[in-house]
Amino acid sequence: MFKFAVMLTKGNDEPILGLFDTKEEADKFGKAQIIPRANGLVECSYIEVDENGNRVNSREKFYGIYN
Repeated sequence: MFKFAVMLTKGNDEPILGLFDTKEEADKFGKAQIIPRANGLVECSYIEVDENGNRVNSREKFYGIYN
């Protein structure tokens, strides 16, 4: 299944902070994150995940950065 993911990207690390069904939900969550840029970029992408919320592959549609 595909979800909007808000992730903290720094180097090759991209932990998922939250998964959402709509871009609006992801935007609301992403804009509320107060994370210093030195710790990474909070970004939103549309990704494929399994039933446990784990990323299935590296393909994504990038939507933007919040911080």
